[in-house]
Amino acid sequence: MNSDEELWLPRRGLRSDADVQLFCIPHAGGGTASYHGWTTDISPTIDVIPILLPGRERRFAEPANNDLKTTVKNIADALTSCVRAPFAIFGHSMGALIGFELCRELRRRTHPLPVVLIVAAFRAPHLPATSTPLHKLPDSEFVEAIQKRFRGIPDEVANNAELLQLFLPTLRADITSIENYQYEDESPLSCPLLALGGTEDTQVAPAELAAWRRHTTGEFVQKMIPGGHFFVTERRSETIRLVERELLRRVPQS
Repeated sequence: MNSDEELWLPRRGLRSDADVQLFCIPHAGGGTASYHGWTTDISPTIDVIPILLPGRERRFAEPANNDLKTTVKNIADALTSCVRAPFAIFGHSMGALIGFELCRELRRRTHPLPVVLIVAAFRAPHLPATSTPLHKLPDSEFVEAIQKRFRGIPDEVANNAELLQLFLPTLRADITSIENYQYEDESPLSCPLLALGGTEDTQVAPAELAAWRRHTTGEFVQKMIPGGHFFVTERRSETIRLVERELLRRVPQS
């Protein structure tokens, strides 16, 4: 790996025996741990590669980036030298928005697009935000609002004042990057797009998922999974099976 790849990708090497690479991007405040278990629970023909963002895990000492498009360009710099076709991109919540902009950045660089972009628990990017911004709230109000909307802070962190203070800068930077994001109109992507939603997610309505159809000239599919905003972890096995089926039907198996 070059220096960029070492920062953004797992320390383990990329598998050369897999039929498809699956790059996974976490939700706000999340790290590669969000995808623990995917490697062992998914088909061995799929190489699950979590993206490691600054401000978490072994990159904890780095400040998290509060500008989403800068994050996207940095990820693209790291991936363009190691991505090999076929590959797919999966993003949950904030990760869905990053994944979408990453596809557009790869297209600007005339890089091949994924066999499918899978977005989970995030409204179509051209839709205006309907919720009150949170990123400038004082810590206590910020935590309360995040928990009320998303239940987005693990209990073991929320109930430990020291851990919470360590976690908050990264979460606040991520929320800032989402709330300051400015959509710019471009032509739709040519790759297929699968939009996943939770049946009990109070933050993303089915119609807001359906609006992703605008962003591809390829096949668009919308699927609902039982659960709230974090159905990806609440119903991990079901989510993995759905993603697995999507990739296996699009990529010839060796």
